[in-house]
Amino acid sequence: MKFYLNYDEAVSLLPDGDDIHTFKNVPFGLIGADWSREDILNKLKEDDIIIQLTGEQAKAMNHGMCAYNKNVKDRSDILFIETDEEKLTAFEQTHSTDGEG
Repeated sequence: MKFYLNYDEAVSLLPDGDDIHTFKNVPFGLIGADWSREDILNKLKEDDIIIQLTGEQAKAMNHGMCAYNKNVKDRSDILFIETDEEKLTAFEQTHSTDGEG
């Protein structure tokens, strides 16, 4: 089951600090990059953005949410975003999630 997040929920799961790690899963492997907090916040505010919790593999790498545009055609366009493990665990305990995404 997919669990979607609104902007405020997504922001509450971000780690502290000015830089937030991201990755994309492209055909030849993972590509990681640090984004500024401001750039991540702007991405999460986009009109056509969908934000959801990720599956267990991405969560195990501390990237518990992803964001993508509504009309995404390629899985490599999904941005996996670093989350704070404690915040994510607390969120999942207080919301009806099953960890799928």
